[in-house]
Amino acid sequence: MSEAVNQLKYRIGGMDCAGCAAKIETAVARLPGVSQVGVSLASGVMTLTRSPNSASGAIERQVQALGYSIAPRASPSPGLPQRGCIRSSTLTLPSSPPAAARWSARAWTGPSANRTSVAW
Repeated sequence: MSEAVNQLKYRIGGMDCAGCAAKIETAVARLPGVSQVGVSLASGVMTLTRSPNSASGAIERQVQALGYSIAPRASPSPGLPQRGCIRSSTLTLPSSPPAAARWSARAWTGPSANRTSVAW
């Protein structure tokens, strides 16, 4: 019978380069009971799989010993937008052509909005 495994995510602080991420990934992968370690420099997140019988707190101690901060990443609530998701938004512009032309001239040409050559 196979052991159940836990997939965990942690926030890692203090990484400056890809070498930092690689150092953390290598050190954590060497811990007993830990497999499939991935560290993303861009998002500051470490994802790993560990067996339930691995030492509790060993991952945190290993990362802190390397000089980085670590905190468990909270699971997102279902139905809520994730960080970095694009939300739709609506921009309301003036509806009458002269008002739209004045707005367009100010927005694109700066303070000198007395231009009449706005293409429709």
